[in-house]
Amino acid sequence: MIQEFREFNEALRDELLAMAAKDHELAARLESEGKLFESYHPQLEMLHRGGSARLKQIIAKHGWPTPDLVGDDACEAASMVLQHSISDPAFMKTTLPLVEASWLAGKIPGKHYATLVDGIRFFSRRPQVYGTYSDWDTHGAMTLWPVESPKNADDTVDARRASVGLPPLATPKPGKSAEKPPSDLAKRDREMLDWLKARGWIR
Repeated sequence: MIQEFREFNEALRDELLAMAAKDHELAARLESEGKLFESYHPQLEMLHRGGSARLKQIIAKHGWPTPDLVGDDACEAASMVLQHSISDPAFMKTTLPLVEASWLAGKIPGKHYATLVDGIRFFSRRPQVYGTYSDWDTHGAMTLWPVESPKNADDTVDARRASVGLPPLATPKPGKSAEKPPSDLAKRDREMLDWLKARGWIR
């Protein structure tokens, strides 16, 4: 059983930060080459699979990497690695209760829980809860992914966001996104749907 009191783990912090840095570096290179948004690039998927496998080992040994264990920056890195574990839906889904418990205990920011909830919803092609995910629309604009309908008058998306420490949704600004959309949106959407089915996100 993992002890409640855990000493700060500098080596683990460095490893998680290095994992995040490699992810950012590869994504930046693919974006500069115009390949990042065309499809799920094989190199990126391979990197994400490796990160997922390593994060499983870390969780098994240390529990969820909280700031008291690895620092705020490495805790952010761990959240990103989990968000990118999209080739392993079962891992993301089974880790959700652990992340939720860490948030409810005040050990991690609520945004880590919110983005995981929304990520699972997004890749399952269901409406999100907190409004943290966007995607290309049919016109090539980056648009908020559909949000779950409110259950009552107080259940607005901004109220949900406030409950996890997120700011209100920003008002969309006119103008094009700095990110270049896929060259063939219909083809990209078909490929994404096939990929999601193959990985078990949807049937």
